[in-house]
Amino acid sequence: MNKRHKLLERQVSKHLAGKVIPPEFEFFLSIVSETYNDYEKDRELLERAMAISSDEVTVANLKAKQEFEQKLIAQKIAYEKEQILESINDNVSEAVYRTTPKSGILFINRAFIELFGFNSEEEVYNTLPESLYADPEYRFTFLQKLGLDKFVKGEEILFRKKDGSTFWGMVNSVSLTDKDGNIYYDGAIIDITQQKNNAKELQQINDALLKTNQELDSFVYSIGHDLRAPIASTLGLIELCKKEEDLGKIKYYNELKERSLYKLDTFIKDVLGYSRNARMGLDLIPVTVENEFLEILSLLETERNEKNISVSIQVSPPDGKFLTDNYRFSLIFSNLISNAIRYHSSDKSGKYIIINASIKENSATFTVSDNGEGIPPVHIEKIFDMFYRGNKTSKGSGLGLYIAKEAVTKLKGQITVESMEGVGTCFTVTLPNLQVS
Repeated sequence: MNKRHKLLERQVSKHLAGKVIPPEFEFFLSIVSETYNDYEKDRELLERAMAISSDEVTVANLKAKQEFEQKLIAQKIAYEKEQILESINDNVSEAVYRTTPKSGILFINRAFIELFGFNSEEEVYNTLPESLYADPEYRFTFLQKLGLDKFVKGEEILFRKKDGSTFWGMVNSVSLTDKDGNIYYDGAIIDITQQKNNAKELQQINDALLKTNQELDSFVYSIGHDLRAPIASTLGLIELCKKEEDLGKIKYYNELKERSLYKLDTFIKDVLGYSRNARMGLDLIPVTVENEFLEILSLLETERNEKNISVSIQVSPPDGKFLTDNYRFSLIFSNLISNAIRYHSSDKSGKYIIINASIKENSATFTVSDNGEGIPPVHIEKIFDMFYRGNKTSKGSGLGLYIAKEAVTKLKGQITVESMEGVGTCFTVTLPNLQVS
């Protein structure tokens, strides 16, 4: 008898209750037994297959879990980067940007919008980058420099806002190229207009201080010579007079003392004029130009008549008035006219001084020309220096032309000179009408 499946054997024994199995059923039972065996094999195969599938699912689940976790990490990093970018966009005070050579502006932050006076990102993106420069051509110069160096730090550029006003910005920028060969310019701009203005004011203060120190040095030196010399001369003449009995000589000594004292008085007046011009504010009044010239000439009439110098005054329009500081106007032309009288050759005939004035709405141009001794070329560049004497026969303090130029500067004007030695000199003064300037 063929060996039957154990489960089948138990079931048959239970059913027959110890009875003998008829022979004709043995073959049938063997077939059934085979079926049990096949089922057992299939069950074992299924269990093995399920075990294998379970392992694959476990691995797959583990892999899916890892991928999910990596995705969460990537999302977190992306979110953090987005938060950083939003923080930059909202909170960084520097104007941050990205541009390209061809596509223009690609990215800007809020500070950029505010710095250039725009209302929205769209306005900026629709704006040509070069239009943000006070000089549009400078952008191309800057990009050339950036292309060569790849990084530019601390570049000071004058930019233009949406409303047309300008400001100074300090730029740090870098040139980047991606794997596809695309070029990007990333950078940040800081408004340094106030720093530039402060630096300019500081430089002006330093220049003024340097100028004051130089003038003080010159002034101290001049006091040692020009102020003491007339006093020493007068004291010496007084001692001579004490010992002299000849009235003719005493009279001559007195004339010399008078000249020394006049020289001292002139020097003191010039010093006071310099001090007043340097410290006094502008006091603007309408000036009748011709009347001012006539008043100046009346004060110089004695010296002019002694040298027999003719004076011509031409003012256009004849009754022209000019809004300016009357004290400084008089200071300027008193010095120029007195110099023209002082430096006329005593042996020259036909001596003259011509004063011209052309008055317009915004400005006036004045000339004081003469046919006096003239100024040698070697001195022409220095005649406006403090205490400089441009002529070997100079009798002045060396302050006259310096004060004249300082007064012209206070009135926001210009003064120039043309001269030929032995022929004559012409000073030209241009002053703005301070009422409309």
